Amino acid sequence: RSVRQYKSRVIKDSEYIRNLGVAVAIDDFGTGYSSLSYLTQFPMDILKIDRSFIQLAMQGKRSKAILETMVNMGHALNMRVVCEGAETVAQRSMLEEIGADVMQGFVDGRPMDLFDALALFQQDKRKNLRLASN
Repeated sequence: RSVRQYKSRVIKDSEYIRNLGVAVAIDDFGTGYSSLSYLTQFPMDILKIDRSFIQLAMQGKRSKAILETMVNMGHALNMRVVCEGAETVAQRSMLEEIGADVMQGFVDGRPMDLFDALALFQQDKRKNLRLASN
């Protein structure tokens, strides 16, 4: 079943969740069941653009223009824009250039367990303290 079949329930539940202070996202935007009409019908805070658009944007101007338009559209609707699948430095640079708010992907690190993530956080925290004291 699709989101459209439960439109009023999705709207009601999304508004309830948002009132609790939790952001609601449209995931994999641009593929599958996600649709431009969802942007006007459902209360959302975050637009997560599918990784396929990031990969295509590296291959040509037309695809990059589509991705940039999606980012700009999300911003025009007061949404944070997350671009999935940022796996290379070149992709990260391109996403920074077009104004993506958040990049999700392996460019800055691989998935890790909780203990490794905490150790990395502590290491970064110590590094930032050293930089601040200089």
